[in-house]
Amino acid sequence: METKQANFSTAFYKGTIGENKVAEILKADHWYIMRPPEIGRHNFDMLAVKNNGSECMMVDVKTKARLNSWPATGINQEAFECYWELSRRHNMKFWLVFVDEHQNEIYGNYLTKLEEPMHLDGQSYPRIITGSKGELLRIWSLKQMNHIAWIGGDMAEQLKIYSQRNYEYSPQEIQSHFIA
Repeated sequence: METKQANFSTAFYKGTIGENKVAEILKADHWYIMRPPEIGRHNFDMLAVKNNGSECMMVDVKTKARLNSWPATGINQEAFECYWELSRRHNMKFWLVFVDEHQNEIYGNYLTKLEEPMHLDGQSYPRIITGSKGELLRIWSLKQMNHIAWIGGDMAEQLKIYSQRNYEYSPQEIQSHFIA
């Protein structure tokens, strides 16, 4: 398999597709969405406000497929620490959402819920693993995620075009991964 070079423009475009879909879902549920005005790095993707400000949450959207070797998904540990501190400092919920083009769905949960310990198939979550580039990743079981929406095949195929994985995607099979 040919090695792909990470490209900010490609990642940004793919991420924007996922963010726009999540914003659309939130708006349909009567959330008012505010986004950072600048392009590039920011601490979260959107601020969602509902009921005249009585409900407020920070939202970050990760447009990427789940892990290959674990029935799990995750983020860079450094990003997690930033999100956790923002949530704590501002006493605000932080909603982490994944747009997964290979599962054809959007799932996520609040950080506080994701951080509740879970033991599954001999593994403990959350857990920290070392990524392929030596970076620390914080991962959560897919069973800790709430189903948000299905994405259509057209959107999933469009997102797959922008994948920057350097390996074949063939995740470990699992049965239903959502908590009933």
